[in-house]
Amino acid sequence: MRLIGWLATAAWLAGCSGDGPVQRPDPEICDDGIDNDGDGLVDCDDGDDCGGLACVTHGDDDDTVTEPPEVEIVLDEDLCTGADCTFDYAGSDCPQKELGTFHVFNRTDDTDAEFQIYCNGVGPDGARVIQWKADGGQLRPTLANVIIAPGDSLEVTAAFVCAAGINQSFDTFCNAYVNAEPYDQDLDFEMHGNTASGTP
Repeated sequence: MRLIGWLATAAWLAGCSGDGPVQRPDPEICDDGIDNDGDGLVDCDDGDDCGGLACVTHGDDDDTVTEPPEVEIVLDEDLCTGADCTFDYAGSDCPQKELGTFHVFNRTDDTDAEFQIYCNGVGPDGARVIQWKADGGQLRPTLANVIIAPGDSLEVTAAFVCAAGINQSFDTFCNAYVNAEPYDQDLDFEMHGNTASGTP
């Protein structure tokens, strides 16, 4: 009898020892008023899980929240105002100037999403003066085949990179695309760079 009691106590202590598998926090639910994942941010304040259409209200009822799409590209306000992505630059910004960030969400349960982005070249030599980095990686003229795991998001940073002969205001066409079959989003936008004349 004592042996059985000792074994039961040992099993109970082993279960509380902290050596078991580490549980991942629950994902944030965007409209329940609770910090589900324990990071101190509630609902739409938690940009890792909530954003874009998940946090846009419609009509007169402030509790009405549109169901977010399975994949979504959200241009943040520090980079664009609506579809207007305008920035100023000067010679003192060389060799590069970070412009802002945006986020790409994969809200599917079991499908990897694939993301890509590029902007057309500028000037007579087609310089790629708008470049991108994903989750703090290296700046690149184009991001392609970037994988976003199910339920995860990606932070993308835009930067202006100085190039010879680029010393005037310019516009360049950009495209961002995310795909997690059968869901996708294709986003076209323009970047507008403004500078004072005479910038080297």
